Amino acid sequence: MTPPESRPAHVYVGAEADGPSTDTSKISLSGWRRVTIGEIAVVGSGSTPDRTKDEFWNGDIPWITTGEINYGVVEDSEEKVTHKAIEYGLRLFPAGSILMAMYGQGATRGRIAELGIQAAINQNSCAIICNSEVVSKYIYYFLENNYNFIRGLSNGGGQHNLNNGIVRELEILLPPLPEQRKIAAILSTWDDSLSTLTRLIAAKRQQKRALAEQLLTGQRRLNGFEGEWETLRFGDVFIRITRRNIEGNEHALTISGTHGLIDQREFFNKRVAASDLSGYYLIRRGEFAYNKSYSAGYDFGAIKRLNLYSSGVVSTLYICFALNRADADSNFYEQFFEANLLNEGISGIAQEGARNHGLLNVSVKDFFELDLPFPPPPEQRAIAAVLSTLDDEISALDRLQASVQEQKRGLMDALLTGRVRVNVEDA
Repeated sequence: MTPPESRPAHVYVGAEADGPSTDTSKISLSGWRRVTIGEIAVVGSGSTPDRTKDEFWNGDIPWITTGEINYGVVEDSEEKVTHKAIEYGLRLFPAGSILMAMYGQGATRGRIAELGIQAAINQNSCAIICNSEVVSKYIYYFLENNYNFIRGLSNGGGQHNLNNGIVRELEILLPPLPEQRKIAAILSTWDDSLSTLTRLIAAKRQQKRALAEQLLTGQRRLNGFEGEWETLRFGDVFIRITRRNIEGNEHALTISGTHGLIDQREFFNKRVAASDLSGYYLIRRGEFAYNKSYSAGYDFGAIKRLNLYSSGVVSTLYICFALNRADADSNFYEQFFEANLLNEGISGIAQEGARNHGLLNVSVKDFFELDLPFPPPPEQRAIAAVLSTLDDEISALDRLQASVQEQKRGLMDALLTGRVRVNVEDA
């Protein structure tokens, strides 16, 4: 739902938030009542101690920023403050407080987290300290379920920000205490499952990274393979692609570290390429591209193979190339590039651009002179198969996690609006 331009003093966000809607007027909500956050909790803000005063910083008291408010439980912070900062007025919030990010044009604004420790927070966030008549975790889930709606309540102007007044005025559906506890307990089990999946995915990714580095560099050999690997020039394995877009292809691509070569409209929600794409390079499925001009630290060394589409076009800033040997395995080299194993070589030939301040440029000539390992073709294929199997396992876990998250969203909407009631006899 799009929030009205002028809202009432109290804003009911219960069943009107994005997601499955529920007409609560047709639901029997015996014992439930509508309350504002301000009626059942204290809402407080943080602040930033004077950074010019060393005695306020590098202490042992956690100081939470909005970037660290990203659901789950916050147990530590990157920056710490001293007891002197507390003496000079910096407020401490108790464990169990619900934190909300108030500022941020991306996904940050409106995100929440539970404070697992006593900590201070910055001025761009608020802490919600619930009283004894409510279950803090129930309020946490209610706010999570209404994230998109709450973001829409931000003040206008140059920046869209939330504030303590908006948070206090939020009106929610509050069931009796036993039902709050039961709903919170049910949803917590789903969060536990999601946390387990997150750990499994992280462990599997780490396993793949470690194995990839060993296998792709010859530090570890698969059974049945021995002997020295060749070292070839990049230009001995690949040939540069400079075909122009004479066929009028409108599929403008960009490189994403996560998604690979992807349509700009899917990645940016708009096309950022020039209106005339005739001068762009046309690449086809299975060919590779590298952006030879990049801001330092942004997708450094990212080389991607075109997998998602049959063809597309990229800026002439990209170095495009295809395999030039019939015995080279494309999947092996895709894994090699994904492991960022060409980064050291690229960093050695990168030069600061004379005309583009802040950009680094890689000479095409130097790029094709880089060294590449060339294992025997059967070993290339075997290594690629092992690593692709791990990729498939990671993708399966990612899909499972997305499915569980979607089921949790549906369950939250049902339980937090009273559309589905819980049995509280054993709560």
